[in-house]
Amino acid sequence: MFDQAVTIYNIKGQRVKQLLNEQVVAGRYAVVWDGIDHTGNPCSSGVYFYKLRTNSKTLVRKMLMLK
Repeated sequence: MFDQAVTIYNIKGQRVKQLLNEQVVAGRYAVVWDGIDHTGNPCSSGVYFYKLRTNSKTLVRKMLMLK
C-alpha cells in the first residue's frame, strides 16, 4: 500500500481541489478533474498546477484548462 495524493492549485498557489488522498495498491491510475473547485463552483480557463505526492516522490506540473 502506498500513500498517494493529487491536488490542484491555481496560479496564486491557492489549493483549488484535492482529487485523491488515500492509500492505494501499486499500479496505474487515472484521475480526472472536472474543472470544479472544492466549493462546487466551476473554475475559469487558465493555468493551474497539479501536485502528485507519493511515499517516495512529489511532482508538480503545470496544466492549462480550456473551456
